[in-house]
Amino acid sequence: MEPIEWIGIIASVIIVISFFMKDIYWVRMINIIGAIMMVIYGIVIGAMSVYILNGMLVLVHIYYLVQYIVQKKQKNNVKTQKNTTQQE
Repeated sequence: MEPIEWIGIIASVIIVISFFMKDIYWVRMINIIGAIMMVIYGIVIGAMSVYILNGMLVLVHIYYLVQYIVQKKQKNNVKTQKNTTQQE
């Protein structure tokens, strides 16, 4: 087996592992790592469909990850404000 095949196999395993995570943050983070590895794999083997698909997945995951983080910060800010007004 060619060494580059290992990158594809490891990337696939990482992507599958990501779906076993319970927290959506970790699903997306681990999936991003696997998708980036698949982009590298696709470029090296010259499979445009592999690297375009996975490149787009990386962008989608980053978009939703940023939204998730912003929403979580907003919820924490609301909790902090409620606690502050209740204490006064």
